[in-house]
Amino acid sequence: MNPNPIRFTGLFSGMDTQSMVNQLMRAENMRLERFTRRRQHAVWRQEDLRGTMSHLDAWRATNTAVGGLLNPLGGAQPFATMTSTVTNANAAGNTTGFSVVTSNAASIGAFDVEVRSAAQRDVVRGDAQFRGTATNNSSHQQINVSTMTMETFMGTGSSPTTISGSSHVTINGRNVLINANDTIEQFMNRVNNTEGLGARMTFDAFRGNFVLESTGMGANATVRTGTGTTAPGGGVAMDGFGVLTRMGLDDINPTITHAYTTSSDPNDWGLPPTVTDAGRAVPSRFLSSARDANIIIDGDLRVTSSNTRVELEGLGLTINLTEAAQGQTFRIDTQRDVTAAMETITEFVRAYNELIRHLNTLHSTPRPRAGGAVRGALFEPLTDEQRAGMSDREIERWEEQARTGMLHRDDDLRRIQSDMRRWMMEGVDLGNGQRLSLHQIGITTGYGSGPERHIGMLQINPDVLQNALEGGLAHINPAINAENIERMFTRPGGVHTTNAQRNEAMPEAGLAFRLNFIIENATGLTGTLRDRVGIANGHDATTNRMSRQIQAYDSRLEQMQRWLQRRESHFFAMFARMEQAMAQSQAQMDSIFAFAGGGM
Repeated sequence: MNPNPIRFTGLFSGMDTQSMVNQLMRAENMRLERFTRRRQHAVWRQEDLRGTMSHLDAWRATNTAVGGLLNPLGGAQPFATMTSTVTNANAAGNTTGFSVVTSNAASIGAFDVEVRSAAQRDVVRGDAQFRGTATNNSSHQQINVSTMTMETFMGTGSSPTTISGSSHVTINGRNVLINANDTIEQFMNRVNNTEGLGARMTFDAFRGNFVLESTGMGANATVRTGTGTTAPGGGVAMDGFGVLTRMGLDDINPTITHAYTTSSDPNDWGLPPTVTDAGRAVPSRFLSSARDANIIIDGDLRVTSSNTRVELEGLGLTINLTEAAQGQTFRIDTQRDVTAAMETITEFVRAYNELIRHLNTLHSTPRPRAGGAVRGALFEPLTDEQRAGMSDREIERWEEQARTGMLHRDDDLRRIQSDMRRWMMEGVDLGNGQRLSLHQIGITTGYGSGPERHIGMLQINPDVLQNALEGGLAHINPAINAENIERMFTRPGGVHTTNAQRNEAMPEAGLAFRLNFIIENATGLTGTLRDRVGIANGHDATTNRMSRQIQAYDSRLEQMQRWLQRRESHFFAMFARMEQAMAQSQAQMDSIFAFAGGGM
C-alpha cells in the first residue's frame, strides 16, 4: 500500500481539498507528536543515565585508588609514611657513609648510633707489578691477559720458569686447575667460576697488579692461599707452577688481632681489627680486610651485621654503612610523615565533592522554558516540519535546550547521592572495638555557598586533620591515630555479588569501600541503573526496562501511523464522495434547465 498516493481532488468544486485534509489531520497528528516527544524524552533520558553510569564507574576506578592508597579492589598501600632524619653528633652536617631506610613499621623516637666499624671484605693486591716497557729480565713486565698464555707468563721476567701440562692452585681450600697453554684470562675465569670458592681474581691494568678479593662481605668473607692453609681433604695448599707467587698472591694468611679480644675492654668492642701480613712489603697487600659491621645504639645495645646493611628489625630501620662512617656517632630521629596522607585525603574529598556536585546538578536542573519564563512553553524535540524552517545552528541550540533537565528529580540519582552522604558521615566500625567518623578528624559537611551548602559536600579543617594524623587528638579519643584513620578509609568490606550483601557489609567497610559499594549497587550487574537503562553494547542493551519502554513507544507509534494513514484516506474519500455528489447534483440541474428551456 502506497502511504503517499497521487490524488487529483477539487476538480469539480474548485476547493483546495489537500489543504483542508491537512488541517483536519493536524489535530489528529497532535497525539502522534505527543508520543514521538515522549519517545525522544525516553531516548535522551536513557543516554544521559548511561553517561552517568560511565561517569560513576570512571570515578570509582580513579578515586577509590587515589595515589594508589585507597584501592578497595587491590588492598590498601601505606597511608601515612615514617621518615627519619640523620645528624652527625661529631661533625655537624656530615653524614657521609651513613644513611637510613625507614619502614612504615618504624617506631617514633630518637636514638644515637655509634659506628665502630663498617662491614668489609678481603681485597688483596698482589705485590708483583706488571706494566711498562721493560725487558724480559725486568720485574715490571708488561702483559696482556687476553692473549698471553700461562707458559709465556711464567717463562719471562726476572725468574723465568718453564712449565707444561697442568697443575693446581689452592684458594680458600679449593683447588683450581691451571693449564700451561691457558691464557691468563682463561685461568682467572676458571678461578671466578669455581663453585663455592668465594673469591674472584682480576687484573688492574692501570696499576699492573693482580687482585684477589672475596665475593662475600663480613668477617667470614676472607681470601686465603699458601702457607698455613689446606687443600681439599686436608692436603697441603698448592701453588702450581708457582703462579700465585709470580702474581704476588702467595701465602695470603694474615694475623688478625681484635682489640676487644686482647684487652676485654668494652670500649674496644667492635673496633676494626689489626691485619698483619707477615713477611710482606709495606704497604700491606690488604686494601681492605674482612670484618663485620659493628654499631652501638644509645651506648649499650650492640648490633653486628656481616653486610653493609644493618637491619634493626625491632625499630623498623635499615642502616647503610660505608667505611667513611667509622668512628662517628649519628643521631636518628624518626617521626611520622603525614604529608602524603594529608594530600591523599584532601584529593579524595575534592573528588568526592565534585561527584556530589555533578549528581546534584543532574537531578536538580529543571527543564528550561522558552524565553526563560516560569510558565513559558518547555523546549521540546523538534518535528520534521519545524526543522525544515530552521538553520543547523538553530536546530543545535534548540535541541541543547530541549534535552537539558531530562534527569530532573530522578529518584535513582537522588537515592545514590543520599546514600553517599549518609555513609560518608556514618562512623566506621574499625574491627578493633573502636569506631571513627570523619567529623572526629576535622572533616564536616556544609561546604559551599548558596544552594550548594545543603547538598552534602565536605570541608576539611587542615589543622585538625594534621593533628589527628600526628596523634595529637589521642588524649581526647584514643581511637584517633594515623593507623585508625587509614583503617577508616581503607578497611576492606569483602567481595559481594548482590546489592543486599553489599548493604549488609556497609557498616564495617571503610569509606572507600562504601563508595565503591554504592556505585556498584547502581552500575553493577544487579545495579538499579543497570537494570533500568542497560549498557549500550552490553547483553542488556535492549532488554532493560527503558529500552522496553522505547520499544513499546515504537510499537504504539507504528499503530498510530497506520491509523492516521487510514484516517487521511477516510478524509480524502469523504471529499471525493462530496465531489461526486456535487457533480451528480449539477448534472441533474443541467438536465432540468435544459428540459425547461426546450419546452418553451
